[in-house]
Amino acid sequence: MMVAKLDHIGICVRDLEAAGKFYGDVFGLQEHSRLNLGTTKIAFLDLGSSLLEIVQRAEALVAPPGSWSHLAFTVDDFDGLIKRVKGMGLPFREMSLEDGSRIVFFKDLEGHDLEVDENPFNQ
Repeated sequence: MMVAKLDHIGICVRDLEAAGKFYGDVFGLQEHSRLNLGTTKIAFLDLGSSLLEIVQRAEALVAPPGSWSHLAFTVDDFDGLIKRVKGMGLPFREMSLEDGSRIVFFKDLEGHDLEVDENPFNQ
């Protein structure tokens, strides 16, 4: 057996609408679908071949046990992304790699660590 693709990555948020707007404004992600499970609200944002699942739980404002280091994206307009991040007043750290490509690190509204690279690592 081999994994065919990454289906989705899920993150917990306090405000589903604000998180959806953030990921739409910064990365241009569009909503794929929504789901309500009791008091839990879920929105799936289209990442191309996979989805970003944002989950708002009324009963818990923190993520369940377990965590990850960061979410990483590759974008087709790195300079445009930097401009949007600056325009939103988000603190960020940019670095250049040995091959001359750039990476930027910042946080989303919930404090999740985000990395955006100019060139994909898995070429």
